[in-house]
Amino acid sequence: VMSRPTGMRSLAFTYGPGNQLTQITSPAGFVADITYDAWGRGVSTVVNGIYTDTYTYWFGSILKSVYSDDRSYTLAECAELVQFLKTHPAAPGGAGFTVMLGVPTFWRTLNRDALDDPFLHDTLRMADIISPWAVGRYTDAAGAERLAQQVWKTDMEWCRENDLDFLPVVFPGFSWHNLNPEHPIDHIPRHGGNFLWAQYRALRELGATMVYQAMFDEVDEATAIFKCTNDPPVNGTFLTYEGLPTDHYLWLTGMGGKLIRREIEATEALPVRCPETGKE
Repeated sequence: VMSRPTGMRSLAFTYGPGNQLTQITSPAGFVADITYDAWGRGVSTVVNGIYTDTYTYWFGSILKSVYSDDRSYTLAECAELVQFLKTHPAAPGGAGFTVMLGVPTFWRTLNRDALDDPFLHDTLRMADIISPWAVGRYTDAAGAERLAQQVWKTDMEWCRENDLDFLPVVFPGFSWHNLNPEHPIDHIPRHGGNFLWAQYRALRELGATMVYQAMFDEVDEATAIFKCTNDPPVNGTFLTYEGLPTDHYLWLTGMGGKLIRREIEATEALPVRCPETGKE
């Protein structure tokens, strides 16, 4: 999350103080937004955890994010889950959790990747934050700008009308050749960060107030932004950061946050990074 109201603390999703990530991030005050797959953990693990400052809070309430997948369930069951989380007394203070729903790109128009059922909208209105998945929905800067104007703009209006926050997703590029060899290597090129920067610019123009950056460590789909070597193993097919600094996309994501918060001007070219300090 790149920009947020004062009421939000952006910290790590974990399952309690025994979690290794918690032990690393808490003492250092480090920010890490990690969503764990809760499938198979059981309801008691998901809602009755030991809550610490390493959770994400939204206006004083712990945030629970729920994403759709290809498992078999109904919209009625989804609505039941949202209601369960919104009212569960195990949440600190007993007032329920804040709920973010990860949804298909075309959730509002109920077509293409979304279920054609108006009850989907009823379910979404029960939540607090809507985050439509966008990875792979466009392949270049022009496509990102079209989606922003033709889809995200009206999505944001719908969310405002229904008192929901809107969390659009951006991604640096895409390739899953090693997972699916029939797909080409470097399917959606990064172009040195220009592809990602164009998405931030498009959202800045729309007036977006927060952004979900996909993904921190998704190496198998080549959307990772964490540090990567430019000298990968030779016994395989790997992409690199094309000779850019290993933390280039971490830095650029930080600049995207500044752009969304309107701390810097929107420019077509990437921000200039100081070679001595590695900063703007």
